[in-house]
Amino acid sequence: MELTGELIGFAFVLILIALVGLWSTRGSTDAGGDYLLAGQSVSPVLTAMSAAATKYSGYMFIGLIGYIYTFGLSAVWLAMGFLVGDITAFLFVFSSVRSATAETGAVTFAELVSKWHGGSYRVLRVAIGAVTLLFLATYAAAQFNAGGKALHVLFGWPYYTGAVIGASLILGYCLTGGLKASIWTDTVQSDVMMASMVMLLAAAIFNAGGLSAFLKPPQRLPLDILIWALHGLDRLRPQPCSLPAGFSTVSALPANHR
Repeated sequence: MELTGELIGFAFVLILIALVGLWSTRGSTDAGGDYLLAGQSVSPVLTAMSAAATKYSGYMFIGLIGYIYTFGLSAVWLAMGFLVGDITAFLFVFSSVRSATAETGAVTFAELVSKWHGGSYRVLRVAIGAVTLLFLATYAAAQFNAGGKALHVLFGWPYYTGAVIGASLILGYCLTGGLKASIWTDTVQSDVMMASMVMLLAAAIFNAGGLSAFLKPPQRLPLDILIWALHGLDRLRPQPCSLPAGFSTVSALPANHR
């Protein structure tokens, strides 16, 4: 296979993420809190970028774009739902989770809920752990599926190739660095995603023939994609809840950033 610009760029990003994951392991200890909560020493900026990369990676670049292409303007409500949900969680959930984590010493979402009112409910912890495993496994499978589709379109590789590459990379830096490695590599991915969106916008304007042509209303579009009301929801699959992952990210914040 010839070394194209796309392949070189892809290899560069993979190597960069791997190096950042290894670099983030500096100063790590064997303590559970350090591995699971990054020693509660992560800055709010890194936490926010990590949360954005976790939520909007495959969903935004594969799922949401596909939904917009298929159903049109009604996709704005999905974006609004995420925005309202993020604001609500920021105002009413995150501070309580961070305070409860400090009080109980919990290092997982299941442990936190089981100790929320000073109790220790083992059955509840096991049940939440099982639900978390189920939904996060589904979430991870969706991300690997998105990666496989992206590499298939870009390079013509088999679908499983992207899943294997992504799983191997993530498994490597997570085993060595835990949540801290995950947050730092997510930050790199956030930077790549934002740069990609800016480049995509610039390419769209250029190929349209300039800004004026880009802003010109499109012609001969199907009427159903111009409808703002939600439709086609019966063809969507529910997205797994990422609250347990959000707990780990929020709990990684230092105590003075509650």
